[in-house]
Amino acid sequence: MKKSKGHIAFVNDNEYFVGTDGEVYRAQLSDAFDVKSKNRIGRWECSLDHALHYAKVLGLKTSDVKKAAKKAKLKESVTVKIKKSQLKGLIREVLLEAEQASVFDINTVDKFMDDLKKGLRYFPFLKLSKSTLGGDKNVSVTVHLSLDKKEDWNNNIYHNSRYIIFHFSNQGVLKSGATFSGKNAKASFRKSRFKDAKGAIAKIKQWHDKNKNNPNKW
Repeated sequence: MKKSKGHIAFVNDNEYFVGTDGEVYRAQLSDAFDVKSKNRIGRWECSLDHALHYAKVLGLKTSDVKKAAKKAKLKESVTVKIKKSQLKGLIREVLLEAEQASVFDINTVDKFMDDLKKGLRYFPFLKLSKSTLGGDKNVSVTVHLSLDKKEDWNNNIYHNSRYIIFHFSNQGVLKSGATFSGKNAKASFRKSRFKDAKGAIAKIKQWHDKNKNNPNKW
């Protein structure tokens, strides 16, 4: 079985791997490989630290996660250079996130998801899911979106459409996991913050408007 470059382990019909951003992703074995990263095109699962602490919950071996984590960190130490100004910004962001009250919790996550569903209904394809990996206090939301109707997907594969996957932490951090690529694609999305569902929807709307007329597919 072909492995992703950041391979951690195969679990049932899925592969867990470390992405180029140092985060942990999960993909089905039938998913296509990304040419640049040499990883399967999957969905964001959790951070490396989270995977190390909750390996058993994911069905992984701690030793496998440590091996992948070591490889990822060695790569980062060689290639990443951070200026003092950038470091101050990162510290400020971490402190802000620690101080910020939860945007939603285990009792309000369903309402948050309902608001997202209503606000993003203009997408031809929308799929929402929630995760309590690590306990109810770490509840998060993932949304799969596509600019194409399901019947228009090449070979009926989601990743062959103009898609993007967003992850919402309950501390108000919004970031994209995987997304489509193309010659004229403007699919990149910078990690940002949101105070409520309305704010998150507005940020996603900006991505939608930049890419809705792009004919290119993965």
